[in-house]
Amino acid sequence: MRSSSTNFYLVLMFILHPFITLIYGIRNYRMPQAKNLMWAFSIFFGMTIGIGKESVGSDIVRYMADVNVLHGLDFNFSTAWDYFKSTGEIDVLRTLLSILVSRFTDNGYYLVIVFGFIFGYFYSRNMWFVLNRMEGKLKWITVLLLFCFFIITPIWKIGGFRFHTAVHVFLYGLLPYLFMGNKKRLIWCFLTPFVFHYSFLIPLFCLLVYLLLGNRLKMYYWFFIVSLFVGQLNLDRLNPIIEKYLPSVLNERSSSYRDTQKVAYYRSDDYSQEKVWYAKFHKNFLNWPISVFLIVLYWKSREIFETDRNLLRLLSFTFLFYGVAFVMSSIPSGQRFLAPAGLLTISLLVVYIQNSKQEVLMDKMIVFAYPFLAIYLLVSLREAFYYTSLTTVLGNPVFALFTIGDNFSINDLIK
Repeated sequence: MRSSSTNFYLVLMFILHPFITLIYGIRNYRMPQAKNLMWAFSIFFGMTIGIGKESVGSDIVRYMADVNVLHGLDFNFSTAWDYFKSTGEIDVLRTLLSILVSRFTDNGYYLVIVFGFIFGYFYSRNMWFVLNRMEGKLKWITVLLLFCFFIITPIWKIGGFRFHTAVHVFLYGLLPYLFMGNKKRLIWCFLTPFVFHYSFLIPLFCLLVYLLLGNRLKMYYWFFIVSLFVGQLNLDRLNPIIEKYLPSVLNERSSSYRDTQKVAYYRSDDYSQEKVWYAKFHKNFLNWPISVFLIVLYWKSREIFETDRNLLRLLSFTFLFYGVAFVMSSIPSGQRFLAPAGLLTISLLVVYIQNSKQEVLMDKMIVFAYPFLAIYLLVSLREAFYYTSLTTVLGNPVFALFTIGDNFSINDLIK
């Protein structure tokens, strides 16, 4: 009876003010309903999303426009297949969702609500998978890292639905395996490249390498160290191999990312000068300190990890995946693989630091990391303004039903 009463009041709170209810759920993250409040808020975010002027060229605008076009067409399997081929996409979910939503409406904003439903489920489950492993009162270092964990790939990244949803789907399958040895959940990792985003063939390749080689902590560690300093891909050598052995559909789809002229410009000073310093470096302000934390963890606590099979598996794959992500960050769009690598790394750090009774060195090191992590948090939160509307923060679902498609981004309001 008590549980049903709690559910009733939480639903009522959410109907009246979703944003405040979300904050309440995060503060009381141990209650069973907390992760579902995050899921519900993700759907609400889709209802109230504001597409800013600076986001007019984003993928989500194109996806929403597709719904309007598709609504006036008659579909059968043949026409659906022709449309899928015309998109140039390899993964199927986004195309399927656009077709299904267009059968009921010509308003692309309803597609975003579906995006919020799917993204929010995997996002909330990953966040609470880690939160549920926290023991005792949260340490300050843990709280700070958890803030970073929440906003590496948050709900406002829904503008790039395919890739950012793939991040959380892949981790949804990966985290239970690394933390607990649950191999059944790995099916989600294998589905991710073909259903959500084809580029996750790269993280899947890392997983296959790990499953083949097993826990070779020292080898993965030194690969990670090398990737920090000499991590640029030599595309003059790599492109001929890719073009020879990669299937034609993947070859064609990845060609723009491997174009040597684009990559040369991406690595040049001219590209760097186009961005202000905090936009150019803010992701490094996360990657630098957590990389240092990882290195210290290896040298200080390696013996502890080697006696715990789950921890050893987690640390080994983290070094392997993070190293590959650093290598990939040397080409256009490759830097985005630092997002799943960062999520994985922070999940390892917060669980170990929070639950380790003898851990004191990290508490001292965090003093030096505060400025870096603070800049990362501030810049990342500023990015939320491009898709968040005032209705998202101040409104409720009843009001949102009458304003779907009429919300302005906070960024447009303050400029």
